[in-house]
Amino acid sequence: MITDKILAEQISLSGKSGYWSVGSFYFFDKIECLQFASAMGKQNNIKFHLYDASYESIDWTSDCAQSMDQQYIERAKKIRETYEYVTVSFSGGADSTNILDTFFRNNLKVDEVICYYPLTVIEKLSHQFNPSDKGADNLIFEYVMACEPMLKLIAKNHPETKITVLDYTTESIETVSNANTHILSMNGQSISPVFAGQRAVIRRLRDISEKIKNVCCIVGAEKPKMLYRPSTGKFATYFIDFAYNFGKNKVDGYLPTIEHFYHSADFPGILHAQVTALKKALQPIFSDLENPLRKDLTLKVTPFGDLIIDNESDFFKKIIYKNFNSSIWQVKKTTSLFYQANCSWIHSNLVERRLHDVYDGQLKEYLSGVHPSLVIYENNKPSKFKEVFSTMYWL
Repeated sequence: MITDKILAEQISLSGKSGYWSVGSFYFFDKIECLQFASAMGKQNNIKFHLYDASYESIDWTSDCAQSMDQQYIERAKKIRETYEYVTVSFSGGADSTNILDTFFRNNLKVDEVICYYPLTVIEKLSHQFNPSDKGADNLIFEYVMACEPMLKLIAKNHPETKITVLDYTTESIETVSNANTHILSMNGQSISPVFAGQRAVIRRLRDISEKIKNVCCIVGAEKPKMLYRPSTGKFATYFIDFAYNFGKNKVDGYLPTIEHFYHSADFPGILHAQVTALKKALQPIFSDLENPLRKDLTLKVTPFGDLIIDNESDFFKKIIYKNFNSSIWQVKKTTSLFYQANCSWIHSNLVERRLHDVYDGQLKEYLSGVHPSLVIYENNKPSKFKEVFSTMYWL
């Protein structure tokens, strides 16, 4: 915890990460922030910050002068110029696919593509996998249906790019079983066995850095958040905190350099270009009460009557990603962070019941000191911490 806003911004810039505030107190670990707010009775005074000075410098009511594609290319070129060795964390999803597409289309080398999946589990469950079931619990099978086919194309068309696929099955089970789940926390956002995969990526980056010092890992978080306010007819964009949890904790003493491709203090124009295009496409839909797409694209309605727009819809992705392919197999996104869908196997009969109890006990301990109003529950189980919002940037 620090009490200097300028220092908080400096740390944020140097660490390429966001932070939280409760009044004039600033935190770089979410659970520490939540525990402080709970103790002080300030549960409603928490705010998320991401490169405030950079994004506040933009005139959001005006259109971005450059196209999204120009912004993507400039961002990719800058990363390539800055680092000797560039890796991309690839899941098979639209965000990371667009990053690879930007690099490869513009003859910019990607030194290594790194993926992490519970490969052992995928193999064991493959006999019961139903491709027609796109529920969140099938998230791990995006490796087979989306990620692996792309890796094969990369191997064929870009043989100079190294491909690394990391299996985090054993580590996730052992960490939970040994009551060390607390180390599977990134930035105090959550604990989850899936973070064993992120730790595996960081160890891979550490191994690379022993020979090459200037190494980065690009991650794809994330698509713009958008809402529409019917009373004014205006759109806004904003950040929510849980997208930024990768690589903010040391692993075996090593802290990696993470580049969030779409959100950077040096390239706020990417978000500006994205929301410019989105506003133009969404305006005629949301200004027409009879347009059926208005309902289809509304994820939820806030208590204030604002409409949260579904940024995972194909409609949304087609606008912000030039070569988005809607035929690529994708499932619904997980809604829980403590019991993530890509870890549903570890909470199932695939592992012994004792492991479930050990994890539940560690989660209960993790949540101690956090006011219940800051935790979201699903089916009487803690699902995730309440989302914390940034400033709203009105378009």
